Amino acid sequence: MERRRALADSAEAALRIALPDVVATAGPLAALDQLAEREGISPYRPMHHGASSAMTWGVTTLLFFWMPLVAIPTGILAIVFGNGAVREIRSAPNRYQGDDRAKTGRLLGIIGLSITSILLALFLVAVVFRSG
Repeated sequence: MERRRALADSAEAALRIALPDVVATAGPLAALDQLAEREGISPYRPMHHGASSAMTWGVTTLLFFWMPLVAIPTGILAIVFGNGAVREIRSAPNRYQGDDRAKTGRLLGIIGLSITSILLALFLVAVVFRSG
């Protein structure tokens, strides 16, 4: 917020020329926001829902890596939601935020699936080759 206010204050002279009524009534910050809206840039970008879902499923995958019946579906969901969110955020970067959250959730899902797969393979090898 302080960076936006400093930017609005430094551009106040130009904003008075471009939007004199808005600067006079609501101030330079409101004029800067209105100018950004005109250009199609929103000062507020909501978090992409798929990015939050990817992070949630990725953390769940890591928490339950020792339970393949839980970790495998949640890992797949983390990867799917993460890929979809990253693709959509990259196609409209001014509309959404959360690219880093989507990538992190996807990575957690991949790591959790990898650990689960290794443990499941070791368990199956132990069952097949057990002596006795």
